[in-house]
Order: sequence, then C-alpha cells, then structure tokens
Amino acid sequence: MQHSQSEKKSKRHDSRPFTKRATQPAKLQPGLASLKQWFQKSRLSLSEQQYKHLWTFHQMLRAKNAEYDLTRIYQFDNMVQKHYIDCILILNYLKGKLPSPLLDIGTGAGFPGIPLKIALPKIELILAEGRHKRVQFLTEVV
Repeated sequence: MQHSQSEKKSKRHDSRPFTKRATQPAKLQPGLASLKQWFQKSRLSLSEQQYKHLWTFHQMLRAKNAEYDLTRIYQFDNMVQKHYIDCILILNYLKGKLPSPLLDIGTGAGFPGIPLKIALPKIELILAEGRHKRVQFLTEVV
C-alpha cells in the first residue's frame, strides 16, 4: 500500500505518548528568568528555591563543561529543553512519584538524576558514573 509523503511524515513509529514541549520562543538571554519562562511554557512548575538550585547547577555545568567534557549541547535554550525540561517532564506521567532510592546508572553530567532530585528533593538518589572526570564534577555539584 502506497502512502503519500504527508502521511509518512505524520505517522509516529513508536508507542511513546506525545509530550508537550514548549515551542521555541524568540531567543532568550540566559538567566534565571528565562529558565522559569521555559518551564512555564512547558507547563512545568518548580518552587523559587528549586529554580535557583537548577540555575546554580546550570552555571556549574557551563563553567566546567570544557574541563570535564560534560555535554555537547551548548546553547542555553537547547540546554534547558533537552537537559532540564526533558528530565523533569517524566514526572507528569508518573504523577510526581519516583521510587526511592533511585539509581541513575551512567549519569554523565547528572542527567536525569540531578534535575529529578531538584524537582523531588525528598527522594534518595544514587548517581553512578564510570568516568573519573565526570565523577569529579558530580562530587563538586553534590
């Protein structure tokens, strides 16, 4: 059976539910206010303290990225969407509940573990990483 090009493009080839990620607003200047704006557009909300913790983590990640080879995503908007929002978005489907303790194997720069810990501070979290440089970074963050 032949499908038209538009039908091929619109089909989803897996069973994952569609997520509501914010559409790209005009380029935002990196900052705490922009971080909050991205989360609000994605229909996610954190407390003021949680936003501050996430912003501090972001600043540490940016400052240490070249030294520890933590991520290849450099632009602020992409970091917020792909690292922070994508990690926390799962909580919408799990109704804000995660097993505790939670083991994040191969956490790299702390994803998804650190954003999840910021969003749910009461969970016990174990970060497991095999690369020494990244372990050094995680030790500084925690």
